[in-house]
Amino acid sequence: MTQGSECSGPDCKQIISMPLLDNMEATLKADLDVRKLNKFLKSFIHQVVKKEVEFVMREDMRQIMNESVSTVESLFDDRTDEMKLDLDKKFDELIKEKEMQDEENKVALTAQLTSSPSSTGIMKFVIFSVSYNNLPAYKSTGKFICERSGLYLISASIVSNVNNANYYLYLNNTAVTNTFISYDSKNPYFTTHTGTIVLALQLH
Repeated sequence: MTQGSECSGPDCKQIISMPLLDNMEATLKADLDVRKLNKFLKSFIHQVVKKEVEFVMREDMRQIMNESVSTVESLFDDRTDEMKLDLDKKFDELIKEKEMQDEENKVALTAQLTSSPSSTGIMKFVIFSVSYNNLPAYKSTGKFICERSGLYLISASIVSNVNNANYYLYLNNTAVTNTFISYDSKNPYFTTHTGTIVLALQLH
């Protein structure tokens, strides 16, 4: 460091000249090597900028996330309400359709004798029916033909004054019931009793 000297050479870019005054008020010049200082300043500025950018990005991302969550929740609530309305509507339609099918699938037949039957054979009688198409065949043969699959409640009640009288209910030529109406070991000339059956069958 000398008074009035000038810096020369490639390292002068990393050197700062600073004027000084001594006790004699003589002008002096100090050349300071700031290469390490520049490096530290660059690192410090980089860290400050990085932190600021990260902070701004976090805030922006937080805002975006909050807005996204709110948007998704709103869309989800709207969609949930729509789905609930659709499900309620479809459920009501299914209930109505089921009720209509139940009405259409109801089958009923009530019958009674109009005259005394023969001692043996198939008993034929009909006075009322609902949703049954084979009524002429039933009147002719006394056989009920299942037109619609389902659970059927079958009941029969027969009065007889014949001792040891009984009757059968057949399903596809197989007896499923055998009901004795009356029996007296003394074999009286006249006796009157009633035999009744009630059963449920799954028919196809």
